[in-house]
This record gives sequence, C-alpha cells and structure tokens, in this order.
Amino acid sequence: MARRRLRATVRSATAGTAVLLTGGALLALLPLLCRPAEARTAFLHLAQDNSGRAAVVLLALALLPNAAVWGASFALGPGFLLGAGHLVAPLGTAAVPLLPGAPRLPVLPAEGYGAPLSWAVGVVPLAAGVTLAWRTAGAAAPAYGEREDAWGWGRTLLVVTGAALLCGAMTAGLCELAGGAMGTRELSRFGPVRWQPGVAATAWMLLVGTPTVLVLRAWRVRGRARRFRRPA
Repeated sequence: MARRRLRATVRSATAGTAVLLTGGALLALLPLLCRPAEARTAFLHLAQDNSGRAAVVLLALALLPNAAVWGASFALGPGFLLGAGHLVAPLGTAAVPLLPGAPRLPVLPAEGYGAPLSWAVGVVPLAAGVTLAWRTAGAAAPAYGEREDAWGWGRTLLVVTGAALLCGAMTAGLCELAGGAMGTRELSRFGPVRWQPGVAATAWMLLVGTPTVLVLRAWRVRGRARRFRRPA
C-alpha cells in the first residue's frame, strides 16, 4: 500500500510538472506565432548569412527547454529576470535592457503593468493542478476496482499534498538549472528567481489539486457504487 501511494505521488507530480513545462513552451512560442513579422525581422537582424541563421536556429532549439521553464515560471506568477532588477512577470514588466545593436525580441512583454490578457496565463498552472488531481484520483479510486479498495479522504489528501510538494521541488530544481549569469552587473541575473517558482508551483497545486481530487474521488466512488448496485 505504501509503495502504491509513493508511486501515485511521483506519477501525479510528474504529470503536473509536465503540463507546466508544456504550457511554458507554448507561452514562449505563442508571441512568435502571433507576431511573425517582428520575429522575422529579429531573426534576420541576428544573422546576415545562411550559416549564421542556421546557427541561430540550432541555438534556439537547444534553448527551448530553458524557454519552457522560463515560460512556466512566468505562468506561475514569479516570472523571470532579464538582467539584475528587470523582472518580467504577469502582473508587471520592468524595462528590459538590450545589448548594443541587439533587436527587441517579440517574445518579451511590453513594459508596464500586466494586462488582463497576460493574467490569463494562470490557465497553465490551473491545468497542471487539475492534471495532478486527476492522476491522484485515478490511483485513489481505480475505475475497475472494488469500492472497498478506494483510499479514504486522509490517504488521498496525503498523496495529493506530497505530489504538490514534489512538483514544487521539481519546478525549483529546473528553474535553478535554467537560470544563471551571462556576465556582470546588468547581466548578472538571468532566468527564474530560484525558489520562488517552486513555492508558487506548490501553492497552485495545493489550491487547485486539493478540492479537485476530493471531488473526483467522490465522483468515482459513487459512480462505482451505482455500477455495482444490484436490484432488490
């Protein structure tokens, strides 16, 4: 039983983290798709010949995992740094420093307070929390098991809490790997602010996952009871 709960915890946390990263990757790519003219201008400005452009494409592909982590951190709320003191987050974006001669990339939000459209990125951690709860509920009350085999409320809450904590730890670890310094002074801080996305991920998973898993578990248990009920 303990092994089953541990396995469910790991699988649920992994599923939630995967949804966060998938959503983060989509957020990173969406501005490029919505503003193709600006993306093309920036791309042509970064390289003047075909070999240089091929190198830029390869570099972009190599950095896509980092972009997914940065996008996930943005969706969670803490955002990420583009230089010391220059935060990019849904609730507001500070002025972004540009290197001399470097184009402004279309993936960067405009300076100022966040707009309602930027707050809509909260759908990413919301979907991750629902996914985490769905996987936990599937383990707590298997579709083809007996009603007596279903976990109680306490065990279900224990697993979803452990999954939320593990998801936060995984997110924090990925953010630590995806950020760092690119130089000194202005370039000394790049990427998510270490522990903040991890705490935010844990909070999102708990706030969304806890009520959702309780509802899903009750629904699955009651559905199973109706399915196995025999007429008098």
